[in-house]
Formats: sequence, C-alpha cells, structure tokens
Amino acid sequence: MHESLEYIFYHLDYKTVKDLLDRMSPQFSPSLSCNMDLDSYAEKLATNATFLLCKSSDLVVGAIVFYPNSSTSIIYIPLVWVDNDWRGQRIAKNMFMSLLQYGDSNKFKNIDLEVLKSNKEARCLYSSLGFSILEDRQSKFLLRLPLSNKDEKNE
Repeated sequence: MHESLEYIFYHLDYKTVKDLLDRMSPQFSPSLSCNMDLDSYAEKLATNATFLLCKSSDLVVGAIVFYPNSSTSIIYIPLVWVDNDWRGQRIAKNMFMSLLQYGDSNKFKNIDLEVLKSNKEARCLYSSLGFSILEDRQSKFLLRLPLSNKDEKNE
C-alpha cells in the first residue's frame, strides 16, 4: 500500500496540464495523442476545466477532469485517469466520491461522461457508482449519474 493520498480540486495552468496529459497519454488505449492534439487540448482544459487530483506527496496519481456547467446543472467529465502503478487502490472510486460531494453541495443535478464501449473496467466502475446509459454513441456510451441534492429535497 502506498502512503496517504489527498484529493484536491484545482484549476491548472497550461504547462501543468500539458505535462499531465503527456504522462497520461501512453496509459490509455489507444493513447490520447492518437486521437487529439495534446497541445490544443491542454489549452482548452487549462482555460475551461476543473481538475480533481489525487496526489501522493507532490506526485499526481489520479485525475478527474470536469466542466461544471451551472446553466445546465451538469458536470461533464471528459477524462478520468489513474496511473497504472496505482490502480487497484480505490483511487478512482474515492475521486468520484469527492466529486459527488462537490456536485451535491453546489446543487448540480447530473454528472455525465462518455466511456468507450470496449473499456469494460471503467464501465464496471461507473455502473457500481450508479451511472446508467443515456445514449449509445457508436463506439462510446454517454452515461449519466443523477445527484441527490439532499438539501433541496428536504426543503
């Protein structure tokens, strides 16, 4: 077991995002760089996205990248990653628990994300968290998780 982990929300600058994408890319199948220009994607994420990072000391070992859209009350997740060396330690599940708390406390109604149909491990995780298929998009599924907003229901 690795040392203690912390889960923190950040807005990151371009260089930090680009370095993180370069580190993540080869761990995806296919690699991120096969499907997109990492420079322009890093710029887009640095400008618009929020990052939930899992860190061990100063090393980022996991990330959920998301766009919180207040006008639609939806959090959209384009990217979830846990470093290969850190898998199997419930990092993704713990990051999602932090994101669910964030979504509930900020009165978001849904969390949406896309997942490759071929990524059975991720699909299993998302299903265990309560995500369900909203749309079939050829090689991907658009998944949705409704948030409880407990405070709202008690009013």
